[in-house]
Formats: sequence, C-alpha cells, structure tokens
Amino acid sequence: MLGNVAHGRHPLHGLGGTDGITLGKFIADTYMTWVKADTLEKLYRHFRTWYPEPLTAITVERVERGRRGV
Repeated sequence: MLGNVAHGRHPLHGLGGTDGITLGKFIADTYMTWVKADTLEKLYRHFRTWYPEPLTAITVERVERGRRGV
C-alpha cells in the first residue's frame, strides 16, 4: 500500500488481483510508471553533467566520444 501511495496511486490499487485487467491497462497504469522512473534515473546517471548545458552543445561527435569512453 505504501508503494502505491508513493507512486500516486490509490492505496488499494492492484491488491484485488488481476482479474479483468487487460494488458493495455496494466502497461498504461503500472508498467509505464516504472519505465518512466527507470528511464529518468538512467538519463540522470549518464548525463547529469550535461544537464546545465544548452542543447546546442550536445553534438553527435560528443555523444559518440561518450559512447567510446573518450
């Protein structure tokens, strides 16, 4: 229940089982929340030093250098 509240869902969300839930509803209501949080965490972990920079400073060459670890 605390996890539901922490993610902005009703405290009893998902505790009634999965009867009647569709794959689309599961992806939209449950999985997307996790994917978004995971993706944002990864972006921050890998690119946090670039956050204060203008988008024009991020070039293809710079991204490629980062991928090669240069």
